[in-house]
Amino acid sequence: YAIAIGLYLNVSRHPFLAMSDRPLGDIFNDLTFRERYEDLLSRSGQDTLTGCLDRSRFDIEGPQMLRAAVASKAAVSLLIIDVDHFKGVNDRFGHQEGDRILQKLVEVMKARLRQGDRLFRYGGEEFVVLCPGLSHADALRHAETIRLAVSAGVFTPDGKAVTVSIGLSSTPDDGVAIAHLLSEADLRLYSAKARGRDCVVGR
Repeated sequence: YAIAIGLYLNVSRHPFLAMSDRPLGDIFNDLTFRERYEDLLSRSGQDTLTGCLDRSRFDIEGPQMLRAAVASKAAVSLLIIDVDHFKGVNDRFGHQEGDRILQKLVEVMKARLRQGDRLFRYGGEEFVVLCPGLSHADALRHAETIRLAVSAGVFTPDGKAVTVSIGLSSTPDDGVAIAHLLSEADLRLYSAKARGRDCVVGR
């Protein structure tokens, strides 16, 4: 049942009985927040499926990182990562298997990120990585490392490698506002798809 502050309890009741079988009191246990867990995670900026940061957190951290980079004259690179043919995976194997693949994908990508990189689930099968202090040339190599790690570490139930396409942009040449970096990286992601997928495209 719901208590006043909006949290939910899953309650098991165990009465204390006296010698006369008269109840002396109760023990309530199994306090849970299951019905509110996803809502709490969402409010904290964490994606409920994969555990990485979500788009609302990106909307806060992205502009902050860009402002700090401009002030310190440091580079920031942005990667948009999209899972290739993901709709086909869901259609063939079901959404539960699709969810498992996204979870494994995030696990593999996190293992390849540098300290300070920030990984966000931007929507569906699309992810964004913010890489502070990384030039465009270094970001291309970094993105390629992530791409190769995914194809070597994430598989569909029939054993086929899951691949990703990556579009990349960097300050200052692609702009110094988060909207500019997103726009340029998104265009390059489409270019990666047009080239046959499973590749990285930058400037």
